[in-house]
Amino acid sequence: MKSIFWLSVFFIFYIYLGYYLLLLLVSKVKRDRREAAKNTGLKSVSIVITVHNEEKLIKRRLDNCFALDYSDDMLEIIVACDGCTDNTIAIVESVATKKPQVKLHIVPDQRGRAYILNEVTNVVQNEIVLFTDANTSFESDYLRKVISAFNDPKIGCVGGELRYLNRENNSITQNESLYWKVETRIRRLESAIGILTSVSGCNFAIRRKLYTPISLSHEIDDIYPYRALKARYRVVHIDDARVYEDSPETLQHQLYARARIIIQGLPGIISEITHPYFLKHPGYLFSVFSHRILRWLSPFFLILAFISNATLLSQFLYQATYTAQLLLLVSAMIGYFLEKYRRKVSIINTLFAFYLGNLGFLLGMIKLAGKARMQKY
Repeated sequence: MKSIFWLSVFFIFYIYLGYYLLLLLVSKVKRDRREAAKNTGLKSVSIVITVHNEEKLIKRRLDNCFALDYSDDMLEIIVACDGCTDNTIAIVESVATKKPQVKLHIVPDQRGRAYILNEVTNVVQNEIVLFTDANTSFESDYLRKVISAFNDPKIGCVGGELRYLNRENNSITQNESLYWKVETRIRRLESAIGILTSVSGCNFAIRRKLYTPISLSHEIDDIYPYRALKARYRVVHIDDARVYEDSPETLQHQLYARARIIIQGLPGIISEITHPYFLKHPGYLFSVFSHRILRWLSPFFLILAFISNATLLSQFLYQATYTAQLLLLVSAMIGYFLEKYRRKVSIINTLFAFYLGNLGFLLGMIKLAGKARMQKY
């Protein structure tokens, strides 16, 4: 039990701080020295916006795309409607009459993001495909900064920097903003070292020849960086190419977002990293294991640390660590009521959001396990 306790504590530390510190250390002595090509010519780009009933957002999203500092004749904007039943289609059709670069792709029945993206593989014509969502907005120079990276013929996938807007200013949105600040710092370091494997689904670009159909059963578009790596291309993060989204505003939204990452992402990632290419490139495996898989397993380490600690209370050290864990859990519970009544105590609210995020991961794992069991029988 002592071994289980200390191993769990080690992994919790490693997941939330140790890996980041290790990347910082490695980045001081090893950096990806390969320089991008100096050619600054524009490339033709297809922006793909997948939507379902986004009548409140789609006009603003299109206007934001029109405001990009990029030549219109090098740009097409494909709005892929997934079973829309509101006025989204009508709004896009109205805009398309004035803006010929806007194209509408309609799937009558809602089929899900993976299905829509597979459909659009037959529609896009341009050299680079960029994926985004209706609730995302780009800075005006975002596209130029992302696309300029593709002047290096060895780069296959490029992600920008996602920043969350904290409009509601509650503990949930504050924690999401903090989570992504840490996440983007990790991605910057992984990109600098040359082991980046992840991008944000709402803001990344890929070469069209690497844009191939994905599995409808469990994969999401975040899987494309692995496709680029397997094809011997690099994946990079451009930290000054910024996009913005509103933070999840409710407990349910954050729980759903965390669970969805597990349910849709984990099976696809595992299927990709078992490819022989990754077995020959341990840096990428190390990145996936440390950055994603261990983080998704963190609720199990928290549970193991608590249960194993409870069996060791005959010694003062473990009485102290158990008391500390109880205090953290009680603080998180208090944070729930503070959130409910819109009160703020920064540390307590952060603890609540931390445990809430881990609860989301745990629910995702449980649902994924149940889904696998149903498929087996």
